Amino acid sequence: MLDTDAYSGVSRGRTVVALAVLAVVASSVATVGAAASYPDPPDEPVSTTGEESTEAANESRPGVVQTVTYNRTPDRPGTIRATHRYRVGPNTSSVVVYDYDHTAIIGSEGFVRRSNGRWVWDGEVERPLLTFRIAVNQSGGVGEFAGLEWADTRRWSLSHPPVSFAYRTTARDGWVYSWRDTAAYERVVRVAGAGYDGGRVVYLGAHEISERTASGQRFRLVRPADGDGSAVEPDRVLDTLTAAAGQLDVGARDDVVNAFAGPAPLRTGGVTTPSRDGSQDFWVAANRTVGAPANLWVHEYVHTRQNFSLGPRMAWFREASATYYAGLLSVRQGLDGRSGFEAFVDRLRRNATANAVLTNRSTWGTAMVPYRKGARALAALDAKIRTASGDGRTLQDVFRRLNAADGQVTYDRFAAIVGNATGTNATAWLDARLDSPGPVAAPTSPWAYTAPDPSADADDDGLTAATERRLGTHPFDPDTDSDGLPDGLEERLGTDPTDPDTDDDSLPDGLELDMGTSPRIGDTDLDGFADGAELVSPSGPTDARSVPTRGAGLVPLFDRYTGGIAVLDLPRNATIARY
Repeated sequence: MLDTDAYSGVSRGRTVVALAVLAVVASSVATVGAAASYPDPPDEPVSTTGEESTEAANESRPGVVQTVTYNRTPDRPGTIRATHRYRVGPNTSSVVVYDYDHTAIIGSEGFVRRSNGRWVWDGEVERPLLTFRIAVNQSGGVGEFAGLEWADTRRWSLSHPPVSFAYRTTARDGWVYSWRDTAAYERVVRVAGAGYDGGRVVYLGAHEISERTASGQRFRLVRPADGDGSAVEPDRVLDTLTAAAGQLDVGARDDVVNAFAGPAPLRTGGVTTPSRDGSQDFWVAANRTVGAPANLWVHEYVHTRQNFSLGPRMAWFREASATYYAGLLSVRQGLDGRSGFEAFVDRLRRNATANAVLTNRSTWGTAMVPYRKGARALAALDAKIRTASGDGRTLQDVFRRLNAADGQVTYDRFAAIVGNATGTNATAWLDARLDSPGPVAAPTSPWAYTAPDPSADADDDGLTAATERRLGTHPFDPDTDSDGLPDGLEERLGTDPTDPDTDDDSLPDGLELDMGTSPRIGDTDLDGFADGAELVSPSGPTDARSVPTRGAGLVPLFDRYTGGIAVLDLPRNATIARY
C-alpha cells in the first residue's frame, strides 16, 4: 500500500509534481543512512555554533544545505524531535519552510512566522534553524489493514517526518522546491543515538541491518532489536525480495531499497513512500511471514517499481498490480509449494466485489476492490496477453510501457497499450471486465501462471516447466503424486511421477526405494508374491526364499501416501511404515 498522505491529487507515482505538504525528501548528496551515535542534545533547539565549521563557502555547493537531526523523546511518548538547520548560500534571497501537519514549533532562530503559517528566513541569521515536535502516531490503511501507520513507543519510533522547503536564488529562475528540484540542494541527516534514516522513513531505536545485492539493486532490511522484530526471518525476506527483483522486468528500478520491519502496535500491512534520487523506502508489519499468496514484502516491493501517473479511471491499477504480482511472483518462487499455488488461485476465484466497476470509484463498496476484483482482472488479462502472443508477451510488457509513459495514463491509453501487447483491439474485452459490473473469471490452470521461460523450475524438482507439461506433472509441486520421490528423480528412475505406485504392488514408490525393493517391478524378488503382500505377511520382498505363509490371506491395499507416510491395510498389531 502506498503512503496516501505523501501525495496531492489522484496520481501517487514515484515522481511528485504537485505541491505536497507532507512530501518527505531524502538526502540529495550526503544522507547518512547508517546508524549514528551522538550525545542527546538538550530539549531546547540545537545550537549551530561550530557544528558546520568545516563547511566552507563554496560556489560549487547548492544554494541551501539542510541539516536535519532526529531525537527520540521518551518523556513524551508518541512524538519525536527534529531540528532543521539551513546553511544559506550567498546568492540565496529567501527560504520558506511550510506549516507541516502534525508538528509544533518548539524553537526557532532566524525564521519569522507569516500569517499563512509558513516560516520565512529573516535574511540575517547565517545558519537559521527550526526545531519541531512531531506527532508520530498516525492511522491509515483500509479494511483489514486499517490501524496505526506510523508510531512511537518508549522503545522505538517509525516515522515519515516532513522536511520540505523552498528557496529563491539569483542563480536560478523562480522558486526551487525541495520535493521537485532534488539536485539543487543538499540534505544531511543525523540521528541522535541509535537509529536509521532511509531517506523517507526514519527508524529511531536499537535495530539490526541485513543487506543483499541483486539485479542491480541494494536491499537493506532494517528490523528492531530487543525482540520487537523477532518474527522477521532476514534471509527469507531478502530471498523473496531479491528473487522478485529478478522476476519483475518492468523498469523503474531504484538503486537502493530500504525495507523496514514495523513491529506492533503498527497495523498489519505495509506502506511504501515515494522514491527519490534512486532510493525508496517501505515498511511491512514485522509479524508478516514470507509466503503465498499474500506476500506483503513483495507487494510493497512492487509498489517501488511503479513509476506511472494514473488517471481517475485507472486508480485501481496500482493496488491491483501489487496484489497480483505479490501472489504470482511468490508462487513462481515456489513459496509454500502446491498449497501456495492453490491458495493463490482460491483467492482469485472469489467474487465478493463483483458488482463494483473498477473504473468508477464511486461504485466501490469497499476500498479492497482493487485488491480483489482488480487482481482477478489482471490475472485474466495476463493470460489473454500470453495466449494471444504465444507466450511472447505478458502483463509485464504493459506494466513496463505504463512506467515509460509521459504524462497521465488514462483508461483509453491503457487500452491502446494492451491492444499493442495482444496484437488486437482489446477495448471490448477490457470494457466487459474493467468498465462494467459483474464477476471476472481468472484462470485456474497452473500453466497460466508459470514463467514464460520454458526452462523455469518453480518447484525446484529438477524438471523444467516444459518437461513438466510434457509429463503431466504439476509445475508448482515437486512431488506431484505425493509418493515421497521428487518428480525429477522419478523421471530419472523411470517411475511414473503422476502415479504414487508405479508397479501396482500396493507400495508407494518412495517407500520402495527406502526399503530396497524396485518401484518398477511389483515382485522384486520374482518369487510370485507382490512386494506389498510380502511386506505385511511378514516375508522378505527382496529374498525369493522368503515367501508368505500359505493361507495367510494377506493382500495389502495402498490407500494413500502423503507427507512421507505409507498407510497400508496391515494385519492387527502391525506398524505403519514410514519413509
